[in-house]
Amino acid sequence: MTSLACAAGLLAGAGTAAASYPSAANTSFVGPVGPGTSVVGGVVASPEPKCIANRTIRVTLTTPGGDIPLDIARSGQRGGWQARGTTAEFTGITAVKINLAKRKVGKGKKAIKCGGDKEALK
Repeated sequence: MTSLACAAGLLAGAGTAAASYPSAANTSFVGPVGPGTSVVGGVVASPEPKCIANRTIRVTLTTPGGDIPLDIARSGQRGGWQARGTTAEFTGITAVKINLAKRKVGKGKKAIKCGGDKEALK
């Protein structure tokens, strides 16, 4: 009986694990905004509203010489984000990499895990 009660307790505990939700850093624009300055922006999307605001998005430029960080953006209340950086000295940009960091909202058993996302725009 004791082992049955113990197994039932483990199953009950397994049902209260933190929920996980996918997230995406959808990119809506990439381009120059002036001489030597580029901007990349978009919106963070997730089926869980708590996974949208205050997300960290790293934007990196790929060149023949290697990857160069452009900016680190943070999403707003509705998920909008924008990264800006100086690109005058970089030639031959072949791709823009977007990296949405994973995030945990809350603590303990009621915490929500927000997934990350990686994209390469060529």
